[in-house]
Amino acid sequence: MERIKPFVKWSGEKNSLIPQISKYYPLALKNGSIEKYIEPFVGAGAVLIDILQNYKVKEAYAFDINKDLINCYQVIKYKVEDLIQELDKKEKEFLVLDTEERQKYFYDIRAEYNSYVIENEINIKRASEFIFLNRTCFNGLYRVNKEGKFNVPCGQV
Repeated sequence: MERIKPFVKWSGEKNSLIPQISKYYPLALKNGSIEKYIEPFVGAGAVLIDILQNYKVKEAYAFDINKDLINCYQVIKYKVEDLIQELDKKEKEFLVLDTEERQKYFYDIRAEYNSYVIENEINIKRASEFIFLNRTCFNGLYRVNKEGKFNVPCGQV
């Protein structure tokens, strides 16, 4: 079985620590008596993904204060094919560009992303912008300024 990995880079992500962290999972999880898993600070979701791939959990809930991150999880859950199409389009547009054009493309996407906010609706466009910016910005950081605007510069392109 192919191992699923987090779809975003995230400060403090636990992906590389899963072998150590999993040693401390409760025995009740390992023997199947825990049926509900709640992740209060999901971030990149490395622990959530590991648990869902390796243990029989009937219900799983992921929470985070970042609305855009939760929107991505919602879009992946309910509209993943639409998201894949949006990301494919961005990838194709981006990869044919030279370095200067890639930087402009990045900053255009960032400006669009910063031009609006979402509330509680599932927004495929916003999720694709979030993932694109996360994967192309400097070190995969997520940082906003005092006005709540994403302000990480373009990474090496």
